[in-house]
Amino acid sequence: MNTLEASQPKSFFISQALRDVQLSNRAFLQVELTEEQQEAICKSLLEEHQVAIQIDEVKSPKHLFKILQNHQENIIVFNCDLLKKRREYMVVLEGAVCANPYTAENWKVSYDGESFDFNGRVVLFSPLNLQKLNRAEKLYFIMRDSYRI
Repeated sequence: MNTLEASQPKSFFISQALRDVQLSNRAFLQVELTEEQQEAICKSLLEEHQVAIQIDEVKSPKHLFKILQNHQENIIVFNCDLLKKRREYMVVLEGAVCANPYTAENWKVSYDGESFDFNGRVVLFSPLNLQKLNRAEKLYFIMRDSYRI
C-alpha cells in the first residue's frame, strides 16, 4: 500500500469533519503522521475545499497572527508542526481554536494589543501521539478544544 492510500482515510475524516456544520470546533488535529501522510492529506484537503489554504512555515507569533487575520474566513491547513513552537505561538493560536466551555463564546485572536474574531477553521498536524500532546502544559486549551482525528 502506498503512502497516499494509507493516508486517504485520515483525509476523509478531516474533510468529513470540516463539512459537518454542526461541529462547533474550529480546529482539527491529526496526530502520529509521517511527513508523507501529512503531505498527502494537505493535498487532498486543498483539492476538496476551495477556501482552504496551506501554510508551510510560521516565522513568529506576529506572523501567525497575520496569517489568521488575513485568512479569517478560510480553512487554514498548517503543513508544519505548529504545536512544537513556543508558548507565545500557542497564545495566538488559542484565539482561533478555543471557546469558553460554559458559554461556547469563541475567544479572540490577540497579539500586541490587536484582536479580532476568527471565523475560519484550522487544521493542525503533529507526529507526536495524543498522550504526549496532552501532557504539554502549553497546549492545554488547544487540546481541550480541538477535534482530534
